Amino acid sequence: MIFIADGQLKSVNINRSMIYWVPLFLFWLIWSVSLGSQNILIVFENYWQSSITMIAGSFVAGATPLGGGAVAFPVFTKIMQVSSSDASFFSLLIQSVGMTFATLFFISRNTMINWKVIRYACIGSFLAYPVSFIYISLENITVRFIFSEFIVFCAFIMLWKKQNQHLKSKSMYWAVLFGFFGGLLTAKIGSGCDVILYFYLVFICQYCAKDSIPTTVCFMAINSIYASVWLLFTSTPSEFVVGSWWASAPIVSIGAPLGAYVLSKLRANQTVIMIISIISIEVLSSLLFAPFSIMNKVTILITITTLLIYTVWQKNVKS
Repeated sequence: MIFIADGQLKSVNINRSMIYWVPLFLFWLIWSVSLGSQNILIVFENYWQSSITMIAGSFVAGATPLGGGAVAFPVFTKIMQVSSSDASFFSLLIQSVGMTFATLFFISRNTMINWKVIRYACIGSFLAYPVSFIYISLENITVRFIFSEFIVFCAFIMLWKKQNQHLKSKSMYWAVLFGFFGGLLTAKIGSGCDVILYFYLVFICQYCAKDSIPTTVCFMAINSIYASVWLLFTSTPSEFVVGSWWASAPIVSIGAPLGAYVLSKLRANQTVIMIISIISIEVLSSLLFAPFSIMNKVTILITITTLLIYTVWQKNVKS
């Protein structure tokens, strides 16, 4: 056993915390110098709506497996009437900042991240992006419907499954497969691969809901960077996307790590309640504001009703 004096231990913790604070300082310095004081005011004046949206979006990105795009995409497309392609592009670009800093924050606090699962899942997701960008053409409203249905299942899975303390050994081929489907979804709406990896960790591997989130955050950060680079090389972002990024980038660099910090302070059941609440808001907003067909809305309501009945029945059987 190795004993470390209090002073030495404090020094180690301070040095490790620099993994987050030094990049954050450099990022803010580069951001402010690149824009200049006059342009900073202009950017915030023109794109303040994006900044406000990402205050909530970045917190969700760091504290849950949903990603900042799960907030940005519906708000931009439903409320701000931004095109789905711009909303998706922005989601990927801004998550490249926020979720990267959240990952650095987790690393600086020595939080457990399952790098093996991430490596295998990235094999699948990295293969999926060119397939989705080039060969798959779906209406974004269809993808949004699929996503809404999927996260409804995720919410109820968190209610059904008994959370274990240790990750069970599962074939990594499943991680590749789930990563691939996550990449297909993320290429269309700017988020989703973290939710699908969360599904894999909690449902397939029966991992603790709270402890799986840092892994999904890191996975989404890597995928956001990869997809953003792909898009920047193959297309040109609109003025709205660029301006919104400049106005939101410094906010998410702090907001996502703040969400990560709050996550570290919550108990597992509190984390589940928070995630289910956010999912409920997203699904409800989709039913109220998204231009779904009547059939799509009825399908979502039937799914929720069926899962509620099944959940109540399961609890009665166990009791």
